[in-house]
Amino acid sequence: MSELKIKIGDTWAETNGLEIPVVLRSPVFSGGKGSFIFNFQLPATPAMKKELGYFHRPGRFGSNSISKPLLLTFGLLRYAGTANVVSTSEYEYEVSCPIDNSDLAMLFKSKKLNELDLGGIRNETENPIRAKATMENDVNIAQISQIPFDYTFIPAFSVISKNPYNELQISGNKFISSMTGTISLKFEIVVQEVVSEMNWLRVYKNGVPFFTPNFIETGIRTVDVTVTIGDEITWDIYLKSDGPKPAILHIILFSMLQSSNIEIMLSNIELATNGLNLYPHSDYACFPLENNKMFDNIDDDTYQVDHVSAKEIYSNYFTVQNYYVDNKFKMLLSGYANDDYFVAYNLFVPFPYLAYVMNRVFETFDISVQNNVFTDIDMRQLVIFNTYAENNFISNDLISPTPGIDLKDHVPEVLISDYFTNLCKFFGIAFDYRPNSRTIRLKYLKDIASDTDFQQFPGIITTTPELSCSAYKGFRLIQSTNNDDFIRENFKSLDGLSLKGSVNTVSDLTEIEDPKINDCYYVNANKEYWIYNYDPEVAIITWLKHTNDFFFQYEYIDENHTGEMFEIKTNINPIMNNSYPFRDTTPSSPLLRKWLIPNTAQPGNFDGLPDFFKSDFSNSLLYYHGLRKDSTDNLYPFASCDIYDYSGNPISFENSNPYPAYTHALSLRWDGPNGIYEKRYKAWIDLMMKSRGTFKLKAYLSPNDLAKIDFLKWYTAPGYRFMIKEIRFTISDKHISIAELDVFVR
Repeated sequence: MSELKIKIGDTWAETNGLEIPVVLRSPVFSGGKGSFIFNFQLPATPAMKKELGYFHRPGRFGSNSISKPLLLTFGLLRYAGTANVVSTSEYEYEVSCPIDNSDLAMLFKSKKLNELDLGGIRNETENPIRAKATMENDVNIAQISQIPFDYTFIPAFSVISKNPYNELQISGNKFISSMTGTISLKFEIVVQEVVSEMNWLRVYKNGVPFFTPNFIETGIRTVDVTVTIGDEITWDIYLKSDGPKPAILHIILFSMLQSSNIEIMLSNIELATNGLNLYPHSDYACFPLENNKMFDNIDDDTYQVDHVSAKEIYSNYFTVQNYYVDNKFKMLLSGYANDDYFVAYNLFVPFPYLAYVMNRVFETFDISVQNNVFTDIDMRQLVIFNTYAENNFISNDLISPTPGIDLKDHVPEVLISDYFTNLCKFFGIAFDYRPNSRTIRLKYLKDIASDTDFQQFPGIITTTPELSCSAYKGFRLIQSTNNDDFIRENFKSLDGLSLKGSVNTVSDLTEIEDPKINDCYYVNANKEYWIYNYDPEVAIITWLKHTNDFFFQYEYIDENHTGEMFEIKTNINPIMNNSYPFRDTTPSSPLLRKWLIPNTAQPGNFDGLPDFFKSDFSNSLLYYHGLRKDSTDNLYPFASCDIYDYSGNPISFENSNPYPAYTHALSLRWDGPNGIYEKRYKAWIDLMMKSRGTFKLKAYLSPNDLAKIDFLKWYTAPGYRFMIKEIRFTISDKHISIAELDVFVR
């Protein structure tokens, strides 16, 4: 005969006369509620009082509850979890305990995603400055002539070495390289006065000029140069007389201050090259992403670059993080915009691979995984979006960056339990956790729907099933759009519009005869929906862009049916791509370059930023697709929420050990032939729609039968097949009651 045994901490409890209510909920249907041993009264024996530290005594300080490991066995039936103990009197304690998936939820609630160990501190981007020098003295030049003339000025710098490489070896205006590679020279010219027709900073390699940018006033000029050991880099400033002033004179007046300086740094962000690799060859990816609101939470004067605020520079000109050009992530970006020359550091933002982060979750809690879907072909290149930039550009009294890179800075500050649950909702994943073996099983709902391995129900059904809940009248899938202004501005519902069809280009809309207000057409070339409506800017009724082609809610309703809607809502959503015509508008971008890159509008953070400036970024995902071609046939690291490259071709991958070649086939949108509904949910939702609803029945289940219950399996009974949604029963010291079951009938 089976006998009830309960162990709390290291102490076995007195079980005589106990009645313990148990509710087992299927993770497939419970919406994360999970299974519980509900409140029961446990005798406060002397041994148990000691185990619980005499928790019942009024003089005891501390919390009004206490947690201890609990183990309950009844024959082959075994439940393990963390019991919550509340004192009710000197004679008994009130105890409850989450078990199975509820125990997993409690584990995952104990830590946030950004508290995980994600590999610790990586090598620094290191401080990119290899050496630095400043002007020795102020320089004042005054020259007057009756005939046109020019003047060459060689600025002299004093060495201030920033690292042990000593690559800045000055002899007059000479730098001799002691390395092989590509470096950046950054000249900050601080001008007090300039009267001259032409002002050039000229840079030479081994005597050959290769960089001659004009400058009018104080500013920063940068140049990349490929060097080998022994190459000689020199520079000068060329001035041409400005005249006649007065009519018979040509004049040069030039004042350059001692605060002028030169920096030599690595040309590209070295650590970012690791981010070009696909998973599992790297644990993060790095790719261009546009975000013109990266500095929105930062005061305008927090940091000045070239006498312009960083907020203005990164909001208006250098809006792309991880900017990629000339086959590298450049350290410095520069170029002309609105007739001004701007310089900015390239903001480096790594994006951790979701598969890597989820593996670290399971490793952290010592959980083994059966069928790890996060490493599947269509899942393993997913990356976690973030707006946290590594700081290699600001350091002052207010902003103190920490050394190195830690990927935990680049994941959302959210409970692992919430993140995991919403991931499973997004991708149609069912999970089942067994604390005894510390094993979690993952399975797609679509695979459960198509499963034909029907198991014989292990118990004895004692009643005829009774319908308790009706069938669904439709379904609704929802992605929360969080705080992304780019989505708010460019993606809208089609509700209330009259969909008429599609046209190839916007100009084709003008050929439509007698359009009506709110007529709507899909424009194939732009992948946009346009409507006929009033345009307040020009005060006429005309064709207007309404929304880009992406919808964060997808639903179907059967108007002939009554009942509830089957609804899936997740707080995870994808990041969108830039809008047609996809131009690269970064200053000094390659001529005519167009590219498809992710686009968002969210305030960001960077290393060392004080807490009162910081912001939360959305719980969003992207796919990294590796190096793909832009409009000029040049490669760049490409990420998106869909399955197509810039040219509209499906993304395919070559052999990449340990994975074979394949064509990517899962989009992060709900709709479409490659959408999540079609690829992950359709088979399951079809079952929901066809079912008559939930039925109640009673059954006798022995301890052995209960131990065999599998919530991810289909069971058979005479005349029908079903999955178990919930089981309710009571365990006493000598027997288990008849169980009540809610079942979903196929």
